[in-house]
Amino acid sequence: MLDFFFPSPCLLCGKNGKPICTNCLLRLQLQLGRTKSHGLEIFYLSIYQDEIAKVITAIKDKGLTSLIIPLLQYCSWPDNWQSVTLVPIPSARQAEIKRGFSHTQLLAKALASKHPNLKVANLLRSKTRRLDQAGLSQKERLDNLAGAFECRTGSTSASRVVLIDDVYTTGATMAAARQTLESSGFEVFGCFVLALVKAPKSAI
Repeated sequence: MLDFFFPSPCLLCGKNGKPICTNCLLRLQLQLGRTKSHGLEIFYLSIYQDEIAKVITAIKDKGLTSLIIPLLQYCSWPDNWQSVTLVPIPSARQAEIKRGFSHTQLLAKALASKHPNLKVANLLRSKTRRLDQAGLSQKERLDNLAGAFECRTGSTSASRVVLIDDVYTTGATMAAARQTLESSGFEVFGCFVLALVKAPKSAI
């Protein structure tokens, strides 16, 4: 209804109507893909390219969180990831304070709303200040994320968890989050992201 009375331009083509129009959604060619890295499954909706990058940036930095739901209409949840707990990977603390929200938490909640057998638990929090990962080498990414996360205190029934993030690049962020969770007794099954920068060499 709001789109009818107050149409907003499509982020990608500029056509009035919705934050992202049907034609542009179709042009993104979103579909659930699967690869494997560091012994874990990675599911993703798109290979990282200019248009999906623009969408993700709009969600994170412009607050256009309404774009999340349209993207997920193309997501059929993996059969082998039923009844798991979704754990959002938090951004650097200073980034979340600036945004005023956690986009990975919103992504996890949107997934859980589509699949009632899933639940969300904010088990991780950022522990140290860290640089933006963009532009860093593999070693710099690993060094940047050393000790970056800690588990939140308090009991939880979660045991089998899937990490939720926006983009999978080198796996450094996932590895740091995984190590933190596994050291606290959780079993990490894999990671779900909106976009994969490039398939790891161990892709399947």
